[in-house]
Amino acid sequence: MSGLYDCLTLASCHLAGEILFPMADWVYDRLSRLDQSVLNKMWSMYIAGEYGGMYGIMIKIYALTKKPEHLKAARLFLNEKLFYPMEENCDTLRICTPISISRRLSALWMILLSMEESRTGRSARTSGIS
Repeated sequence: MSGLYDCLTLASCHLAGEILFPMADWVYDRLSRLDQSVLNKMWSMYIAGEYGGMYGIMIKIYALTKKPEHLKAARLFLNEKLFYPMEENCDTLRICTPISISRRLSALWMILLSMEESRTGRSARTSGIS
């Protein structure tokens, strides 16, 4: 999905958007049916070490489409092993490799951007937060 996003935004390939946006709709349609406990179980098995990839791309897609489902889909990828302990002030980044740290920081940055957008009702990218 990131590659399609790049083709659309960097190369102005509108065919990529014709593929990407329905794909984002499918992600939401598929995952929104699942209970949070099922999502947590899936993420602990399948993407336990990957933080922010799908979350980040779904937020980028939301920034283009403004479809609430795309932002909701992004939030379905919140990984309890990273984000929930941080709510309790637990340092979940302490024992990480440099690569996983950069991925986790990228995911956290995307969370902050989406929170700012939710708070202000405008895109954080155009309001001076980047």
